[in-house]
Amino acid sequence: MSRRLLVACEGETDYIVIQAAADSIVGEYVPVRLQPEETAVDGGFGARGGGWKGVQKWCGEVREQGGIDALYPHDSIVVVHLDADVADDAEIDCAKPCPPPEATVDAVVAVASKWLGFDELPTRLVWCVPSKNTEAWILASQFPANAHVATIECRAEPQSLLVGLSPKFVAKKGRKYRKITPVYAAARSAIASTWLQLEGRCTEAKRFGDALRVAFVLLVL
Repeated sequence: MSRRLLVACEGETDYIVIQAAADSIVGEYVPVRLQPEETAVDGGFGARGGGWKGVQKWCGEVREQGGIDALYPHDSIVVVHLDADVADDAEIDCAKPCPPPEATVDAVVAVASKWLGFDELPTRLVWCVPSKNTEAWILASQFPANAHVATIECRAEPQSLLVGLSPKFVAKKGRKYRKITPVYAAARSAIASTWLQLEGRCTEAKRFGDALRVAFVLLVL
């Protein structure tokens, strides 16, 4: 059976990290990016746009069209990604004290579940909510000796710690951070090879990894 991993995420670099996790955990699978749409229209993000608002729009469309089970083949896992720092956005406003990181992650999942309109979540839906964002996982995975790794899940703007490091995952111009997509793509196998170690450093990476394992086991039953 050809197992498919369908991913709705904030951006392209998040998609790469999710695939790296699946490379380590699942082995053979077929990845499909649902959000952002793989298109050159609208700056490469499609009609919904990127970021958490793009994921929100995707969730709304899924709800309106009958839900995940109605839309996507049953031989697939659906991963929905949001960075936990969306909780700080005034439109979501669900941030909790950190530690523990899971408090805010659970609050974000509760908000996104309402976007999807689920009373009961499908077993093949897997949440991927890094705290505070995916770049925390990059630091803990690729720069494990960094002094901030132990507290990285509760640090605001973990991407700031990647600026100036090599390989150059993140650059900063003025007050804005820019993710260097080719560097993420080149590091995919390195992230996959250190995924289990990352799970030992970041609780939300372990929660995602464990949920992905369970979902794929249930898929083949």
